[in-house]
Amino acid sequence: MICVSISKVSYDLAAEYARKYPFVEFRLDTLPISVEEAGNLFSIADRSISTCRPMPGQEGRREMFLKIGIESGADFIDLEIETSKQMLTDIKERVHRAETKLIISYHNFKKTPQKSELETIYEKAIQYGADIVKIACAVHHQEDNLRLLSLCAEYQSVLAIGMGPMGTFTRVLGPFLGSPFTFAHPDDQPPTAPGQLPYSRMKSLQTELKELFHGKI
Repeated sequence: MICVSISKVSYDLAAEYARKYPFVEFRLDTLPISVEEAGNLFSIADRSISTCRPMPGQEGRREMFLKIGIESGADFIDLEIETSKQMLTDIKERVHRAETKLIISYHNFKKTPQKSELETIYEKAIQYGADIVKIACAVHHQEDNLRLLSLCAEYQSVLAIGMGPMGTFTRVLGPFLGSPFTFAHPDDQPPTAPGQLPYSRMKSLQTELKELFHGKI
C-alpha cells in the first residue's frame, strides 16, 4: 500500500489529490488551509493520515487540526514521540473512541542510531499506545539501511524509513518485509521528505517486485 504525502499546496489541489490517490497523508502544518477546510479534506479522502508537526506558537491550532482529523474520518493520526504527555493522552483517547489508529513517529535527520537504540524507541512508542510505529532516519551507509529494514522483519506494525538518496530503497522494500505501507509524493509535486519517490514510480517498482516474488502487499 502506498500513501501519498500532500504538503504545501492549495486547498483545491489537496482536494484533487485526495480524489485521485486511494491513500493520502495531509501534512496540515504545511497546508495553507483553515480547520474547516481540513475537515472537508478528510471527508473527501477514501483513506487518510492526519499529520500536523509542531507549529511554534500555535499549539492550540495544531491540536484543533489533529482533532478535526479524528472527527472527520481520518484513518490514522500521526504524533511525534516527543509529544507532550498531556496532548498524547488526550489525542490517544479520542483516537480510540473513534476507532482511528495512532501512529507514533520518531525522526532523526542526522543519522540512523544503533539497533539497540532503535529497539528502545520502538518499545517506547508501543508503551505510549502506538498502533503503528514510524521510525525515519537519515541514511549514510548501507548498514543503516539494513538496521532499519531489520525492524520491519522483526517487529509488527513498524514503518522503518531511510531518509536521503541512499535510503530510498527502504521505502520500496519495507512493505515486502512487513511494513503496513510506504510513502510517496504526488507525481507532479516535489518530495515531502528526502528520498521519497513519486507515486507512479513507486507503484511501478512494487508491481515489478510482486511479479518477481509472487508476493502480495
